[in-house]
Amino acid sequence: KVSFDTNLRLRLWPAARAAATMHAAIGMSDLALPSFEDATALTGLTDPDAILRFYLGLAPMVVLKLGAEGAIAATRERSWRIPGIAVQAKDATGAGATPCPPGDIGV
Repeated sequence: KVSFDTNLRLRLWPAARAAATMHAAIGMSDLALPSFEDATALTGLTDPDAILRFYLGLAPMVVLKLGAEGAIAATRERSWRIPGIAVQAKDATGAGATPCPPGDIGV
C-alpha cells in the first residue's frame, strides 16, 4: 500500500507545478492525505466535500486533514468524520511548524 501526504511547501516550487506533480503521484497511490490548506492551494476548491470528490477521482481512499477539527476519511463508497483530539504541544520541532530561529535547537 502506498500513501501520499501532500506536505505542500510553496516556497520550493510554483503551485501549478506542485499540483501537477502531486496529483500524478496521488494517482499512483492507495491513500491520499491532503491537509485542507494544501488541498485548497492545489485544487482551488474550498468545500471539503468537493475536495474529497476531487481526490477520490485520483485515489481510492482520502483522509482530508482539518487540523484541530480532526479529519474526514472517505472511500468511493462512504465517508466518516474523525474528531480532533485536544493536546498540549510540548515541542513542535519536525511537526510542520515554522523552523526554529537560527541558533535555537528547538529544545
